[in-house]
Amino acid sequence: MQLPKKRGRALAVSTALLALVAPGLAQQAQAAPATPHRDATTAVTYHGLTLDVPSTWTVVDLEKAPDTCVRFDRHTVYLGHPGAEQACPPHLVVDKTDALLLEPIPGTVGRQASDVLRVPQGAAMPRTLLVGSDQESRVAVEGAGVLVTAAYGASSNATVAAILGNARIDATAAKPAAPAPAPAPAPAPAPVPKAFGALTAQPAVVADTGYTGPGFDACTAPSPSTMNAWKASPYRSVGIYIGGRHLGCSKQPELTPDWVREQTSNGWYPLPIFVDRQAYDISPTDAVNQGRESADTAVAKAADLGFGPGTVIYNDMEHYDDRSYRDRVLDYLSGWSSRVRERGYRSGVYAGVRSGVQDLASVAGDSDYAGPDVVWSANWNYQADVSDSSMGLPGPGFWSNRQRVHQYRGEVDETYGGVTLNIDRNYIDVGPAGTQPVVAAQEDSSRVKGDFDGDGRDDVAVLYDYGKDGERNHSGLWTFTSKGAGFNAPRQVWDSGSDSWNWASSKVTVGDFNGDGKADIGVLYDLGRTDDGRNRTRLYTFTSTGSGFTGPQPAWDSSTDAVSSWNWATSKPVVGDFNGDGKADIGVVYDYGQAADTANRTAVWTFTSTGTGFAGPKLAWDSATDAVKSWNWAAGKPVSGDFNGDGKADIGVLYDYGKTGDISRTGLWTFTSTGAGFSSAKQVWDSSTDPVKSWNWAASKPVSGDFNGDGKADIAIAYDYGKTGDASRTGLWTLTSTGAGFAGPKLAWDSATDAVKSWNWNASKLVAGDFNGDGKADIGVLYDYGRTGDISRTGLWTLSSSGTGFNSPQQVWDSANDAVKSWNWKNSKVG
Repeated sequence: MQLPKKRGRALAVSTALLALVAPGLAQQAQAAPATPHRDATTAVTYHGLTLDVPSTWTVVDLEKAPDTCVRFDRHTVYLGHPGAEQACPPHLVVDKTDALLLEPIPGTVGRQASDVLRVPQGAAMPRTLLVGSDQESRVAVEGAGVLVTAAYGASSNATVAAILGNARIDATAAKPAAPAPAPAPAPAPAPVPKAFGALTAQPAVVADTGYTGPGFDACTAPSPSTMNAWKASPYRSVGIYIGGRHLGCSKQPELTPDWVREQTSNGWYPLPIFVDRQAYDISPTDAVNQGRESADTAVAKAADLGFGPGTVIYNDMEHYDDRSYRDRVLDYLSGWSSRVRERGYRSGVYAGVRSGVQDLASVAGDSDYAGPDVVWSANWNYQADVSDSSMGLPGPGFWSNRQRVHQYRGEVDETYGGVTLNIDRNYIDVGPAGTQPVVAAQEDSSRVKGDFDGDGRDDVAVLYDYGKDGERNHSGLWTFTSKGAGFNAPRQVWDSGSDSWNWASSKVTVGDFNGDGKADIGVLYDLGRTDDGRNRTRLYTFTSTGSGFTGPQPAWDSSTDAVSSWNWATSKPVVGDFNGDGKADIGVVYDYGQAADTANRTAVWTFTSTGTGFAGPKLAWDSATDAVKSWNWAAGKPVSGDFNGDGKADIGVLYDYGKTGDISRTGLWTFTSTGAGFSSAKQVWDSSTDPVKSWNWAASKPVSGDFNGDGKADIAIAYDYGKTGDASRTGLWTLTSTGAGFAGPKLAWDSATDAVKSWNWNASKLVAGDFNGDGKADIGVLYDYGRTGDISRTGLWTLSSSGTGFNSPQQVWDSANDAVKSWNWKNSKVG
């Protein structure tokens, strides 16, 4: 196969500046030769903003050449808004370099104010720039009414920063009535949100219907009129490039949430593509974390465009000939896939048939790697199908459940409805959301008490994935029992052995289900679909014997219940003694999707413990009959605990309201147990009315426990501040129960001021419990150190409660010093 070439078709322009005359403005763009010196520069003036750029750079007037492909792999200054129909090749993957785009602030579209550095009128130009994940920095020069996009290479943005730092504004500068980027809010004692891009407040567009048939991709999103004209084509799927540091066509004026919603409603199936790290710039020692960071950025961009959970997001990994890149690519894509799924989306990978596809197939089923949900193979064999041979896969057992896309021809001109596009051709066979399990932005576990041996101190359990032994899925259950001042080494208490147990199909709950004083383990298990198309789910229990656990026993099966069909993928389990009888029950927050009136419907079902099993599920709350009416399941992270101290467990939900400008809004709601059900949902905290103002839901991992020992459960949230240089910063905040509600969040621990200094939120899986038996709940963290060679290293840390906060984290176990030696954090579900 001949892989796509980086072929450019941008219109040739003179290196001399082309004059731009905007309505009502005289001499808005001009060039004057600088005084010759060793590094000659040329003065470029646009709307009264003058920049001194290297004389070797090209200057392009986009008003006179609107179909110019705005690409940042060439030293160019672009003046004006990028055109709607740019003449770009369909598959442009580049190494960015120093380049500039200057455009009027009025009329800019698809820009996020949160990543724009404002320079108010009269203020000095900045000497340093915000560092963007896509190697682009944006500066709003309000005195000239100009938005500057400064692209730079992988090494440094020093050149473009120096150019902007020396920029000047003269008397001809435009005076815009109102700048587009909103002023940043006044500083507040709030978490500094990482740019995750929480779910938008507008209804999400979820490509959940699946699609089988031909499609195309183009470098820039075509205009609505072009998309309408191309309804005469055989294609009904369109690939769109949403971001990444190697994206060649990063300036796409048409690509907005409105465009996505309009095209989806018009019958187009979108394929969002993210072009980030390539094989040669992946770190061999930090590849997994780099993949997770790419996933966070991609999910943020997808969510900003209105793509909701369940959407497949494709990582574009171009062909690589150097076989020494294999391991780092696989680690990077494994980090990508696991993190995309944690965020509630599906993972896709676009790769060359002779490199990435072969390498992914070689580790399919290997528990050390998280594989993608969908593979997109670049193999230009002119065969419009997804057969094993066209995909370059060794057989039918690889991504066979409608999980394939085949790019079978590239860079062809086609005309429909009188409009010509240069495209790549694809054949798509992708199932709807729900055909592959997706973790909805949280860990698959819930617990209230975890004292497995009945000694008064909580322990930790891990359901561990060993991968596949032939056709058999192999899983094990391990426990770390507390000894008060630490934990004993992990001990395996169950192994699936000759039976098959699919770790990926398991959601873990922990509670004392039979009331004997020892915690048991429940697993909500996905059995797929029945022959007649019903979703089948089963509830298993592992009963504690004090020294171990009995093997899993089926306690409920949807196929024999009145509900008949139960979708595991739309279930978030929580556990607690909801009726106050001394035995833990299981609750499930269940997604019914979106009704015809666009209201999101969510329900809470309870499985009440009988002591020897569970009663069938009972509907305990339904948003459709509640005052809230609409409740977005994907925007909620549920926890459980006795928040009012009445002896009955309640449910709390950290809820995402999305982002408005620079402000991320999050709320906390509670469902108070009545004993027989739950009262109406009540909002007990809202970041928008709190001194914190902005709170990023996507950067939050909540757990529940009685952290101050007053008999009422509180909520703790591990919060991600992102990275500063090489240091990752994480904070631990608590919302303390008052009985009738919750006090505002209080910062109880901060890695930046702790001896640890750096703490990676992405590498942390949290669990709460009273590990030292002092009556106050502590926090446990299973922590990922990554892999060195064939050895995966994992640690267990605890932050013990002081009553008013948390003590510095202590490492209580390290796989590197244990008999197990290697422990794969990615294959661990903590309970």
